[in-house]
Amino acid sequence: MNIGILYLKNRFNIVLRIFSEIIRVIGRKVVIFLALTFYQPL
Repeated sequence: MNIGILYLKNRFNIVLRIFSEIIRVIGRKVVIFLALTFYQPL
């Protein structure tokens, strides 16, 4: 029981780290895209 909980916790931390990394990369791309879109003269 205890080992299972520890395993789940560890897995959750790994998934969270991967997820935050993906969000950071996507966020940077979105920010660059928005900046390029809004800085172009209409």
